[in-house]
Amino acid sequence: MKTINEYYRRDIDGLRAIAVLSVVIHHAFDGHVRGGFIGVDVFFVISGYLISSIIIRDIRQDRFSFIRFYSNRVRRIFPALFLVLAATLTYSFVVLLPSEREALGKHIVGGAGFIANIFFWLESGYFEKSATLKPLLHLWSLGVEEQFYLLWPAALVLAAHFRIKLLFILISVFTLSFVANIVLSIRDPSGDYFLPISRFWELMVGAAVAFGGTWCSDSSNTLKARLSSVPVREIGSALGLILIIACAYKFRGRFHFPGWWALLPTLGTAMVIAAGPHTFVNRRLLSLPPLVFIGLISYPLYLWHWPLLSYQRIIFSAPQTWVPVALVVASLILAWATYAFVEKPIRYGLIKHKGMTAAVLVGLVVGMGGAGLALWLNKGEGPGSSAGSNLNMQAINQAFGEKVFNTTPGMKVTHYNEMIITEMGTGSQSVLFAGDSLLLHYAPRIQKIFDEKRLSSKVFFVAGASCPPFPGIIKTGWFAHCNEMHDIIRKTVNDNNIGTIVLGASWAGYQGSGLMVSRDGKEIPGHLPEAIEAEYANIEDFVRELQRPGRKVYLILPSPTHGKFDPQSIVSRTMTGYSIDPESQDGVSTETLKINRKTIATRLREIAARTGAETLDPFDDICGTGPRCSVFFADGKPKFADTMHLRADFVKDHITVFDAVVSTTHP
Repeated sequence: MKTINEYYRRDIDGLRAIAVLSVVIHHAFDGHVRGGFIGVDVFFVISGYLISSIIIRDIRQDRFSFIRFYSNRVRRIFPALFLVLAATLTYSFVVLLPSEREALGKHIVGGAGFIANIFFWLESGYFEKSATLKPLLHLWSLGVEEQFYLLWPAALVLAAHFRIKLLFILISVFTLSFVANIVLSIRDPSGDYFLPISRFWELMVGAAVAFGGTWCSDSSNTLKARLSSVPVREIGSALGLILIIACAYKFRGRFHFPGWWALLPTLGTAMVIAAGPHTFVNRRLLSLPPLVFIGLISYPLYLWHWPLLSYQRIIFSAPQTWVPVALVVASLILAWATYAFVEKPIRYGLIKHKGMTAAVLVGLVVGMGGAGLALWLNKGEGPGSSAGSNLNMQAINQAFGEKVFNTTPGMKVTHYNEMIITEMGTGSQSVLFAGDSLLLHYAPRIQKIFDEKRLSSKVFFVAGASCPPFPGIIKTGWFAHCNEMHDIIRKTVNDNNIGTIVLGASWAGYQGSGLMVSRDGKEIPGHLPEAIEAEYANIEDFVRELQRPGRKVYLILPSPTHGKFDPQSIVSRTMTGYSIDPESQDGVSTETLKINRKTIATRLREIAARTGAETLDPFDDICGTGPRCSVFFADGKPKFADTMHLRADFVKDHITVFDAVVSTTHP
């Protein structure tokens, strides 16, 4: 019987090194290896191969044990995971605000429970915080793997017990998962990325290689003999490695991933593994000592690198080049120390009583999950760091955690294809507000008028995130549903005898590269001047259409936007704490804000003049008439939730420009 060491393959550790370096370089220096995220897919195939090899071998030798299997998994996974969770949590009390620690506590629960991928899927959305600001985001992949390992061993044992052909199990699971992957890549890209059902097929690719054996296996079968020939193995391993590297360099974040694209790196990985350890690529390249060393520490390196890089992006708005370089080096050092002084003693028997060790590790990780849960339930409150300031840090903290694109309590809400249709009030006249999130953020003012019983109209909202309230902007992918927005507006107007229509949007957001504008049967790239002219022509045509017969149409002029409005910019951070940025108290030049929106505001006023529509300008309500636009209101509360979306508390008391449209009495 072979020992574990006899099954060990140095080339697979070299392949692990390629995978983890792709991920680390992609995260640290995105412009250099933009497709480095495929390293995770390489890991999935490797993991599926190695674990399936162990399980299949033990089942065939009638010595498989669930207790031993999961004990080994615990001693492999839990030590480094506990250290990273503990370090990430501890440092959060230095540089994160309570609302940020609250989110981190939730993610610690997900990481400790191996359901982080589910949490991140539920959080995903257009308005969700940038991925780079989530220190434990990378644990989604660990969740997928461990969910697979909860099901796969039992499936193999049951298949052996009931004499079900393993090939049938492999094909069935692969097919189900891959079909789910393709469907979700179209209907729910976030689900496709995070959910286990759309990822299991990648591990099944590795399992299939384990089931089939390597190409160099002896066989009397003619086909297998040909596949086992030296030239085929050499070509296969070389092409597989080239495919992995090409995907890492050529793939881009805009690809619908995994989808069909993930077939390339996963099949490339399978080709390298299946070629066996004796080809030139596997023996001479992947088995080089530096690569093998990186492969051995790949797991702790993967765990350590992302929290360090994420905290860097939280602390530094524009770090110098040496900072990510230093953090990559630090990740390597931490990974080596974790492997040498924690992983090896626990995994390879230097610490006796393996069962007891596994139980202690489970207790530690469960305890860490409990700490995360307490932080989550307690809204992130705990010992923190805050330099002196005369501003309201609690209010700033609330702004950090505030969501945008929210309905209000008085609305009757209908959801339609990722968009919302709402109704409020019982007046004899009907008013429709239609647009994207920069239209919906005015809803709290309408709610206040309703609560004060001053609403003289029945008010409808039709809103969709990043959905233009006029035809001609061609949306694809996640936002393809927005192409129906103008039809929903028409239907709502006609079905409810709407007399007044208010259109508002992030008008500038529908101009520029990455968009297509349709006009007179032509599709024009959004960055071309003709596209901008086509957009304004489409807006004007839609206004004229909505005015029939005798309806009143209003266009909301652009609200001010600026980087300083973002609560993230109000907080100044260092590696040892945070404080209020003194410059935030100076506000932003109103002249600068007006210049930034001048072109669009002018064009909308011209459309209104030609069509007889009217414009509504919220600028003075937001910034006042002075030379500076404050980022605060009422005892240091931020006006904005980000660079452009106004907070509900500010809107309901300060944005009065719409009152005359929906109310007959004004304060």
